[in-house]
Amino acid sequence: MDRKKTQPYIFKKQIISLMILCIILVFFLFIKKNKVYFNITIFYSFIVLVLTFAPIVRKILKYNDYIQYIVFYVPNFFPIIILNIGITDSQQVLSLVYGFIGGSLLLLLNHKNVIKLLKENSITTMFRISKRVFFERMLFLSLSIVAEEVFFRYFLIGYARETLGVYSILISSILFVHGHYMYRWSNQSFKVVAYIYHFIVGLVLGIVFYLTGAIGGCLLGHFLFNSPHYIVLIRRVFRGEEIKDFSFNDY
Repeated sequence: MDRKKTQPYIFKKQIISLMILCIILVFFLFIKKNKVYFNITIFYSFIVLVLTFAPIVRKILKYNDYIQYIVFYVPNFFPIIILNIGITDSQQVLSLVYGFIGGSLLLLLNHKNVIKLLKENSITTMFRISKRVFFERMLFLSLSIVAEEVFFRYFLIGYARETLGVYSILISSILFVHGHYMYRWSNQSFKVVAYIYHFIVGLVLGIVFYLTGAIGGCLLGHFLFNSPHYIVLIRRVFRGEEIKDFSFNDY
C-alpha cells in the first residue's frame, strides 16, 4: 500500500453523506415525533463534518498532530457532555468478562488478517520509528478506541436502547462502519472484508454494552481487536534503520 499516493482532501462520498444527513435532519425536525432519531443524526453529523473538512483545514492552518487528534475526536464526546444519558444499571465486572470473551473471539475470527499484518514487510510495519512518533501513534490509537466506544456504544446504544431496543445495536454498528468509511484514507486502508469485520465488531461490542450498560468491556474488547496494531508499533521502535514516517501525516 503506497501511502504517498496523492488523493483529494475531500471526497464525493463525504459530501453526499453530509447532504443525506441534512435531509434526514430536516425530516426529523418537521415530524417532531421522536427526538432520539434527531439527536443521533445531528451528533453523528458533527463527526462526519469533522472527518470531511479537518484534513483540508489542517493543510491550510498547518497545526500539529496533537491538535488534529483533539479536532478529530472531541465531537465523539459532545453527546455525553450535552445530553443526560442516565445509565444506572451498569455491570462493570460482567462487562469486562463479556468484553474479554468478545474481543478474543473477534481476534480469532480475524486471525488471517492478524497474521498477515504481523508478517507484512512494508513501510508501515517494518521500518523503525522514533520514540516521539511511537508515542503519538500509541496515543492516536488509544484515543480512537475510547472516542469510538464513547460515541457508538455509550451514547448511541445507551441513549437509544429504551426507545429502539435491540435495533439500537444495529444502528450503532451501521454508523460505526460508515464512520470508518468516511475517513480520508479508507479507500487505501480498508477493503470490503474490513468493513464486514468492523460491522461484526460493532455488533459484538454493541451486545456487550446492551447487556451490561457498562463501557469497560467494550473498551477491552476493542483494545483486544486492535492489539496487533500495538504490537506492530512496539516492534517498529526497536527495528531497523529509522526513516521519516510519513503515513497519515496529512490526516
